[in-house]
Amino acid sequence: MIMRLPGAYPTRCRGVVHNGIVSMFAISTKKSSSLYEQTKSALAQVDANLAEVGTIKGRILHSFSLYHRHGAEGRDKPGVG
Repeated sequence: MIMRLPGAYPTRCRGVVHNGIVSMFAISTKKSSSLYEQTKSALAQVDANLAEVGTIKGRILHSFSLYHRHGAEGRDKPGVG
């Protein structure tokens, strides 16, 4: 059985659970220039999503981080970290 975590829009979801494996994403709700604050915000989203499906972050197999760069040449452009 596939379980979907509803997202902010009806056609999107925050994550999917299938055969005990959770695939999801989390986006920082803060467009801070601080990578620390963006990471902290995104990880809080991860914790909330995992709690919703009944698991913990100690069971994460893989993670990938995106963040917003700020500065003269990278203002408000997504970056990879």
